[in-house]
Amino acid sequence: MFEKQNARRKHDKLIPVRVNMDGPIGLGFMGDPHVDSDGCNIELLMRHCEIFDGRNEGMFAACLGDMWNNWSGRLARLWADQTTDGVEARALVKYFLERIYWMFVVYGNHDLWSGQSRILDEMLAGNAGAVRDWRARVGLRFPNGRTCKIYASHRFPGRSMYLKNMGAVKKAVFDGQHDIYVSGDLHVAGYTLGAHPGADRAYHAVQVGTYKEIDSFGDEINAEDHNLYTCPVALIDPYAKSPLNFIRWEFDPEQAVDRLAWMRSRWARNLSCED
Repeated sequence: MFEKQNARRKHDKLIPVRVNMDGPIGLGFMGDPHVDSDGCNIELLMRHCEIFDGRNEGMFAACLGDMWNNWSGRLARLWADQTTDGVEARALVKYFLERIYWMFVVYGNHDLWSGQSRILDEMLAGNAGAVRDWRARVGLRFPNGRTCKIYASHRFPGRSMYLKNMGAVKKAVFDGQHDIYVSGDLHVAGYTLGAHPGADRAYHAVQVGTYKEIDSFGDEINAEDHNLYTCPVALIDPYAKSPLNFIRWEFDPEQAVDRLAWMRSRWARNLSCED
């Protein structure tokens, strides 16, 4: 039992990631893709993949889990409701995961059902900086010595009908150690900017939506559509003096490309984005 608990403790330690690029960067967080679902907006997903496939300097990506439906157990009956079978689903997931070199990937419940994460491990071999089940704590270390701490989870505990990102806000308030708290799973979007004690450190609590825009379960329970964005991008400036400018957000990744290019051009001319 101790060995299992000790492995879990090591699993939860901060993962150091060295950013081998000076100046501002962008990190996009892709919400639940469910690429094999008939309700997945595959055109939008592939368009976003192009943003992070290396053609845009400084743009990186992470995935928050649920790459596919992967129905199993009592939900296996739902295979009959989608046009893709198991073989086609694996092909779609493989194509998606190989489009990007991921800074990190978090597996969600759909990925872990029936031990199927081993298939994803094979697809991601050598194509991700880090892969974790359920959550990952990542420390981005920039060349100037500054670190951006990210707590990414497929889901955070905590629900509120009034605050869609309640889980992320709750974790930020009680944890107090990270700059970004980000999660997926709920297929809704929400964002809160707050301050850690002392007011000189900001936190960003982000709930990310999903590419699975059409969901029969949501229709069944008459859920409201709060899927405002699917891939918010954190624009991180390691040279920023103000906590407000250390991390800024573009909730449309196509807009993030333009803003990051502007930020990097000013940095290259030794101009601060705060000037």
